[in-house]
Amino acid sequence: MFILSVFALSVTTISLDAQRRPPIHWVDGGGPVVVRPGEIFDFEARFFSDMPISNAHWWVSQGLDPLFVQTGSITPLGNLEANKIHTIKHRIIVPTNLPTQQYKGVLEIYHHKESGNQSVTVYPEVLKLTIYVMDAN
Repeated sequence: MFILSVFALSVTTISLDAQRRPPIHWVDGGGPVVVRPGEIFDFEARFFSDMPISNAHWWVSQGLDPLFVQTGSITPLGNLEANKIHTIKHRIIVPTNLPTQQYKGVLEIYHHKESGNQSVTVYPEVLKLTIYVMDAN
């Protein structure tokens, strides 16, 4: 009888965790990347959404600003369908004078409100990115 009680409790816990799970799940794109100054790199990340997201956008944090020039600006994805894998593609042109070092940050998906309402919904599942800029030689 004790075993059944424990089992019921664990099922309830799993159920609650599933309800709190964020709607965005990253499929790929978070691995470390190595680039060289002057290189052109086609960045790609894919994610799955459990729910439709209207007026979806993406952005990267400031640590990646030298590589993703549009950091902090609105980068639209459009209206995303539920239960589908979506792809973000961005061409990175590594500046020739960019210091050789590690650049770290996150990529986030968010719903941008329409009709002049400036509030946004940011989904908590971020993609951690590390890009190493190495010496050209």
